Amino acid sequence: MTLYHIGPVNSWKERAEMLRETASKAGNIRLLGAVDDETLRRYISNADAFAYISDGEGFGHPPIGALACGINVVVNDLPVFGETIGGIATISDIENFEEAVLRTLNNKRSREELVNFSKKYSLKNEIDSLIKLYNEFL
Repeated sequence: MTLYHIGPVNSWKERAEMLRETASKAGNIRLLGAVDDETLRRYISNADAFAYISDGEGFGHPPIGALACGINVVVNDLPVFGETIGGIATISDIENFEEAVLRTLNNKRSREELVNFSKKYSLKNEIDSLIKLYNEFL
């Protein structure tokens, strides 16, 4: 199994250094850094699973994007993930994350189910919901 870490380091430089050391020792971890949207979509669309760990997430767009690509998602246990993708993603505490990834790989949901779930977060649906809310205040 190969793990691809994609994205910028941002403010967690210390953790990034630990990740580089781990990747160097493991041999099956590729650190790609920041990539353009098309490259990111290609990697996600061809993945066996999308694992996403966040310290504090505002909404959780990356996991929803992975679902839109038809990819099974594993996230850490933050309230936002329970609210947005709790019914379809695997949510795990950090201590059991590896087990959750393996469980997800062995019990994949269909691409169609994942893509259909993600559609409730489409821009059109978001706009329709906002218009409905505005109309309630009129």
